[in-house]
Amino acid sequence: MRTPSSLTRVTFVLAWLGLLVPALAAPAESDLLRYAVHGDPLEIELTLPDGTKRVAHSTRDATHFYFLAEDGWPVPEGPDAHRVRCRIRWKGFPASWRLVNSFGLDQRKQEFDTTLGELRKAVFAGGDFRVTRSRTGLWLATRASWKFPDRDAVNLLDRIAETETAIWRDRGLGG
Repeated sequence: MRTPSSLTRVTFVLAWLGLLVPALAAPAESDLLRYAVHGDPLEIELTLPDGTKRVAHSTRDATHFYFLAEDGWPVPEGPDAHRVRCRIRWKGFPASWRLVNSFGLDQRKQEFDTTLGELRKAVFAGGDFRVTRSRTGLWLATRASWKFPDRDAVNLLDRIAETETAIWRDRGLGG
């Protein structure tokens, strides 16, 4: 019986890495989704990698907006696991407004990698929001007056997240 030479093993490892590394790499420029979000009227313009544009309109209040991506954020067709790079430019919103979404906080220019599935489940909001961060990394964006402090709300969210993590035995926010 012949054992593989070290050259054969190196060739196999390099071939395996050649398949693995591209799969782990950031999405290519051909997977870039460019968004321009205009404040008044609220309009989301998606430019696809081939230059095709899609425009969606949503409603906004004088003091804020809030919507789920599934209710109007343009997302191209494709499998949920498909990785994309997104570039979002928020234009025409009052300087005092907080911009909050599933991918960032108070960024007028955003760039991030995600999947089409995560993009389809995203939340987008802006306006006169208060933002509080919990000790485990959860963010709470709220408006107006509540009958309890924001800190109490994020403490409750932390306890809920810790319990769910224990029940499902997953990695929680870090996973």
